[in-house]
Amino acid sequence: PLPAGRLYFVFEVAQASTGVVHTTDQRVWYTLNASMVATNIVVSKRVAGQAHPVDNGSVSLADTVLLEMTPAVVSADGTIAPLGARGEYRRKFIMEVHTPSGKKLGTVHGRVVDGGSQRLVFERQIG
Repeated sequence: PLPAGRLYFVFEVAQASTGVVHTTDQRVWYTLNASMVATNIVVSKRVAGQAHPVDNGSVSLADTVLLEMTPAVVSADGTIAPLGARGEYRRKFIMEVHTPSGKKLGTVHGRVVDGGSQRLVFERQIG
């Protein structure tokens, strides 16, 4: 599956009878509308350099919170399809942090848990 967002198709045009290319490096931009979801979410906090699961939401000011998840796309029939390992694709996932009233506190960039993984982790200190 492809993530929602902007993508482009690059092509060239050749005459069928001769194979001579007469148009090169043409780009057509598309906006892919798809519902993105986070699946298999794990929230933990860093204690003495190690991640520990957060029980019953017990985080405090000055805690470093880690949110690990697998990004996925919801297809038209409602099937949830995890996005594959990034490989050579250039994808960026960000998490915006907001107060309960909606004020934006910041943006956190996701990083891949390991090279072949579909999982991303977002890390931010509270407070």
